[in-house]
Amino acid sequence: MSYTQRFSEVHQVLAHEPADSQAVEVNSGFVSLANFHRAVVIISLGDMAAGGQFVVNVDQATDTAGTSSKALTGKSTTRLTQAAGDGDDLLMIEIKSIELDVAGGFDCINVRINPVDAAAEFALLVLGCVPRFAPVTTTLVTEIVD
Repeated sequence: MSYTQRFSEVHQVLAHEPADSQAVEVNSGFVSLANFHRAVVIISLGDMAAGGQFVVNVDQATDTAGTSSKALTGKSTTRLTQAAGDGDDLLMIEIKSIELDVAGGFDCINVRINPVDAAAEFALLVLGCVPRFAPVTTTLVTEIVD
């Protein structure tokens, strides 16, 4: 089977947080899903400091300023802990645009990453998938090698 579409033509990077150690809550910032049927949040979790915990939540809003922000039901990870040997994990949260409160005008999401009680190393990537219009923009991408 031969594909002619490039991955970067149908998956847009909506937000990213470079790998770093953080001890406070980090937010992706609200991004619009208006031009996508799906999105995926990918978190690469590295080491957690002693006593650390780690949880990820997704919020929805009516615009990228975060107006009327509220939790997106069912889109949170389980609480990971350093004591249980968690860390060096890969987490994914899949979102369908129809899971947002569309009737209420909600079409934007924000990813809240909360390292609790101690620092955690992680990186975040939010991809818009199944675009309503292709090709998508690549403004957040430094280089694409095809």
